Order: sequence, then structure tokens, then C-alpha cells
Amino acid sequence: MKKIINFILSLLICSMVISCGSNEIMELKEATVAEGICKLFVEKKYEAAFTRMNESYRAGTTLEKFQSEIETYFSDVTEIKKNKMELIEENNSFYSILCSLKTNSEDKYCNFIFSKGNFFPIEVNFLSEKPKITKTKNTKKDFPTVKSGDFDLTLALGEDSLKDLCSDYFKLGCGLYGYNVETCSINHKEYMEVAKKHFNSCTLTNLMKPVYVLNERQSIQKYQNEKSEPVLTFECIEDTLKWCKENNVQMRGHTLVWHTQAPKWFFCQGYDSSNDLVGREEMIERLDSFTKQYMGYVQDNFPGVVYCWDVVNEAVDPSKGDKNTNFMCRIVNDNQENYWYSTIGPDYPEVAFKIARKYAADGVKLFYNDYGTVDKTKRNYIYNLCKDLKEKGLIDGIGMQSYWDMKNPKLEDIKEAIELYASLDVEIQLTEWSMSAKEVSEKGFAEQAERYASIFRLLKQLDTQGGGNANITCVSFFGVMDGYTLYGSDATNSRLFDKDLQPKPVFYSVSDTFKMFY
Repeated sequence: MKKIINFILSLLICSMVISCGSNEIMELKEATVAEGICKLFVEKKYEAAFTRMNESYRAGTTLEKFQSEIETYFSDVTEIKKNKMELIEENNSFYSILCSLKTNSEDKYCNFIFSKGNFFPIEVNFLSEKPKITKTKNTKKDFPTVKSGDFDLTLALGEDSLKDLCSDYFKLGCGLYGYNVETCSINHKEYMEVAKKHFNSCTLTNLMKPVYVLNERQSIQKYQNEKSEPVLTFECIEDTLKWCKENNVQMRGHTLVWHTQAPKWFFCQGYDSSNDLVGREEMIERLDSFTKQYMGYVQDNFPGVVYCWDVVNEAVDPSKGDKNTNFMCRIVNDNQENYWYSTIGPDYPEVAFKIARKYAADGVKLFYNDYGTVDKTKRNYIYNLCKDLKEKGLIDGIGMQSYWDMKNPKLEDIKEAIELYASLDVEIQLTEWSMSAKEVSEKGFAEQAERYASIFRLLKQLDTQGGGNANITCVSFFGVMDGYTLYGSDATNSRLFDKDLQPKPVFYSVSDTFKMFY
């Protein structure tokens, strides 16, 4: 009976969306985000659009490639046809949102794919013809993924361990992917073997975010009054935490407070997204309970595994932030509210850190994490925020997301940013490092190898162990192998190992650079 109801609901959703006007469709947050990104395409705001794609997508390409594809496709686009925005597929795991674009000659289309609970697209396809509208049963979409198989790990496991080579300087981390338990890297035996060999830190790219651990149904069922605590479940992270404990690999907790992948219902009266948002005090109580439960579960069951937390993620917005704050506190993301700002206010980062400090175990470090940390404008706002938090004894480190390319940022700009943050006497970590080769060729991979090596040489010089003033405690590649993401047409080439888990030139350049440290 449940399957029948779900199927009927799915059909109703599709029929409603396809027939409705712009006001109704905007009730779908995914469609709102898709429309906002398309507007940025048309307005030639390529970097802003790039940052609104999912982190795994960004890791698989570069801003340069992204911009080039958009410019080619959008050369004759004149407007977005709002009334033609359609949900063309909806199922257990994914949404597919189609945006119709008007040109002087013929219509074009952008097809955005979202995973449920993730309001950044994991893929965008540019189309000249409208795809067939499908209505699916309550089943998973068959996206091509890398599966565990016959990988020859002789070279990958036979080389010197990278984590050991750089152990005198900092931890070496990697990203573990997944949008649900089934697609998590923990199920890829060979991936995890290589991770264990070469890395002593890891980051779950998605599964630790609030949307995956907050339980909407049980929270509503247990709701009695305004002081009712949210319900958390941890099945999605339990296996990876066990693996970390068994294999002596520590984990970065990513992330407690972020303006996306935090479900709206968590901020609403009665935990019902159709109701109004709660007030400041009630939201602070919910955040306190969420943090206490989350940290308590991890620290009680897996002591020592999670060694630091990204307490607040991406709270700085130089273009649209609150000008009454010295760090331009984020108000919105595209057309979606930042519910942390809407409920708690512009001091929500400080509130979050105060709560996290209260429940963090001894030795667990608290980080602020953001993208654009090298940008000369944004870095000053990040500095202002972290300076205030540091003066109040609330922060231990700054995480620098590092979606860079072969030319930018320049080494001198990276150096200036790290030295600026280091002046606050906090730890520095590269948290989401990804640099794609310009081309899949011997030349392209050679350039990539040298680019990674040059930055590692810089990090060595800046680190306190190398005579610098920066306490760099971890550098995290946001993945282990090329091509391991959860969407089709995966062209990721930014990792140390190729799609067959064979070491690339970048692996050897990094290894050689580490060996030079001695």
C-alpha cells in the first residue's frame, strides 16, 4: 500500500509541476536554485554560478572550463522562460529540473540534477532539444558510479606511504563520497585500501551534513512543545566511523552549521516546513540539542576519531551579505533564505561556536571553513570573523577550501592569505583541495604534477616545521581517484590516482616533494 501511495504522489508531483506557473514551481527549492544559476549564466557571473554547484561537481572541473562551456552555449540566450521550468523526474534519490531558455532562433535547455537533500546541483547538462518527460516509480535513478571490482593495486600500495612522508609537517587527508549509505566510498573496497595506505585524515563530503542525520518524521512524532528536541539518526555515518577507528584514520567533522543541506523543517514550528520559522531563542535551543547529540554520539562511541569540526561553513558573502556586520554575514543563497540568519540573526556563527565549544571533547579543534579564502576581498571578511571568534576563545582553526586551477590563485596570493590567517594564531588546513589538469594528456598531467608540487613546496616553507609562521595541520585532497563521483559524464582528473587506481604523475611529484623535506 505504501509503495502505491508513493507512486501516486510521485505522479501528482510531476503533473503539478509540469502544468503549473512560475509561482507554484518556485515552491520547489531545487527549481529556485536552478533558476538562480541560469540567471547568473545569462548575466555572465561565472564564478558566482560555479560556487553554487555541488562541491563534487566543482572538484571534477575548473572555473575556466565551466566558463568556456557556458559562454559557448549561452552566446545567443536572451532570457529564461520561467513558466517552462519543469520537474522532469523525481524519485527516491534525485530530482531532475529542466530550465527552458529563449534565444533569437531556437530554444535551449539546461537540465540540472539534484540529489535529495542537497540543494546544490550535482550535474548540469546543456541541451538543444527538450528531453522526454518521464514519471518514475519510487526507485533510484541509475547513475553510473564507480564500483568495487578488479583493480590492480600493486603500484598504489607498493609505493611509499604519503601520510608517512609528510608526517613531520601535517596530516594528509582525502574525501570520501556518497549521497546515501549505498553510494558511500566505504563500499568501495579498493578505494578504501588506498585511502588507508596513503592518508591519515578523511572527510565525508556529504553524509555528516545536517540533512543526513536529522530525522524529520521522528522529530515531528516526538514534538510536544517549543522545547521539543530534534531527533538524530546516524546510520549514514556509522560504518565509516567504525572503519576509521579500526584503521587508525581520523576524520574531519563536516559540517554542523551551513546555509544549505540544512532542511527547512528543522527551523519551523513543530518541525513542519509548512509552518512559520521559529524565533531566536527556540532555534538556539534546537542548535544546542543538535550539537550536543551529534558530538556526544561521535565522542562517546568513537573517541578520538573526529579530531576537528567545521562548526560553521561559508557564512561570509562579500556581495550580498549583511553590511552591518564586519564580515558580511550571509543572508541568502540565490533566492533561498539562510535560515540560520533568519532565525538566530547575524551572530549565528558566534552562537554556533559557543555551543560547539561547550560540547567538544578535550583536544577536538573547532574550525571555520569557506571557499574563496585567497580572494583579496573575501579573505579580509573571513579574517574579521575569525579574529572576533579567536578573541573570544571560540575558534582553533581556519579551513581553506581550495578549488583552484593550473594558474590561479598565484603562489604569492596563497602565501599572503595563509600568512594573514596564521597571524591570528590558529591552525590552517586546506580542506577541499582539487586542481584539474587542463587536458587529459601527458603534457596536461605533467603541468598538474608540477602545480601540486609547487604548492606543497610553498606549504612546507610556510609551516612552522619548515621555519615559517603558519601552523598547517592538515592538507586534504577532496578524493582519492579520478572519476569517482555520483553523476554521469564524470571527467574528474584532479586526484593522485587515475580511474583504475594507478598512481598518476602528480602522485610521484607529491611524493618526491615530501622526500625533499628531510
